[in-house]
Order: sequence, then structure tokens, then C-alpha cells
Amino acid sequence: AELAIASLLSRVSLGASQEDVMSRLRQDSERLLLNSRHSQLAAAALHERFLIERVSADCTAAARQLEDLFLKSGETDECDAVLNALDEGVPLPAVSAVSIADVALRWTRSLADSVICSA
Repeated sequence: AELAIASLLSRVSLGASQEDVMSRLRQDSERLLLNSRHSQLAAAALHERFLIERVSADCTAAARQLEDLFLKSGETDECDAVLNALDEGVPLPAVSAVSIADVALRWTRSLADSVICSA
């Protein structure tokens, strides 16, 4: 802005017409307004990205805490079978209720991880 003002003052002192000075002033103000809008959009996008990353990190942390609390190490084969069936779109195998809870926990963690990867 200071550079634009200095440029205008030099034009006035060099005898530029009032129309030329006003035209240049309009152009400079439009450019400054456009730069301001771009800066606002960039700041909003950065803030949105920060919020997405924060929520994703919170989801991942919560899923890992649940997994640490409830995931039974002896049920991983059944859990893997259910996850594979879900991925392949085939009927689900019969599994214990504990394995269903394990699947839900692992799926939640996968979902949280995929949100982070897509952000």
C-alpha cells in the first residue's frame, strides 16, 4: 500500500492527469482488495485443515485407547475373518460376541486412520 501511494505521489508531481491518478488508484485498491480476499481464503483453509487434523488425531487416540482396553489377543483370527469378509463383500462368518466387539474397535481405528490419510 505504501509503495502504491508513493507511486501515485510521484505521478502527481510529474504532472500526470487527475484521471490517470484516479485510474491507478482504483487499480491499486482493487489489487489490494483481491490480495486481502486471497489471504482470508488461505487463512480459512489453513484453519479448516488444522481442525480436521485435530479431530482425526482425537479419533485415532480414542480408538487406540478402546483397543488397548478391550481388544482380546486370542480373537484376532476371527476378527481378521470378519474384516476380510467386509472388504470382499461376502457373507460374514459366525464369530463370538467378543470378536464382534473387537471388529468394531478395529474398524473404528481403521476409519480414524483413513480420515487422517484423506485430510
